[in-house]
Amino acid sequence: GVVVLGKTNMSVYANYASHSTSSAGGTTKNAYSTYLSPGGSSGGSAVAVSLNLAVAGLGTDTGSSLRLPAVLNGCYSMRVTHGSISRSGITTLAASKDVPGAITRSPADLALMLDVMSADTNYYENLDANALEGAKFAVIKQLSGPTSQGVDNYRRTEKNVDDEVEAAFQNAIAEL
Repeated sequence: GVVVLGKTNMSVYANYASHSTSSAGGTTKNAYSTYLSPGGSSGGSAVAVSLNLAVAGLGTDTGSSLRLPAVLNGCYSMRVTHGSISRSGITTLAASKDVPGAITRSPADLALMLDVMSADTNYYENLDANALEGAKFAVIKQLSGPTSQGVDNYRRTEKNVDDEVEAAFQNAIAEL
């Protein structure tokens, strides 16, 4: 009963976690910085959700094909238990690993999507706003700023670290 708004770009054969490039759609750009990777293979879905073109995007996860694009574009996703959501109609990359899932802008939207997609799970009902109360967080400074490591244009150098994104990141650390 859902209305499908469109098809987004993904990497050929869902084969690349670092980018979403295809001969049909070209190269998907990160929602926040065209210098950075949108992740793959479901990068198109994550970018569309991040840019508010859709409330949710769908994809499949073999290794990190939902989770990586979600995190690189400021969205939410999770890997569900294998078999909890039907793979009917999905061409799998690795049948023993692939699971379908969703990318959303909030944990509540993700829970609602997963409830619709799975037959017997109550993700939304089990949300707990206080679940992280008392939790401790760590920020790995070597991974949180400019670096010379990486491949091609996927390096976070002084040139391609966006001041607004960096300020938002520092604000999030302060809030936590």
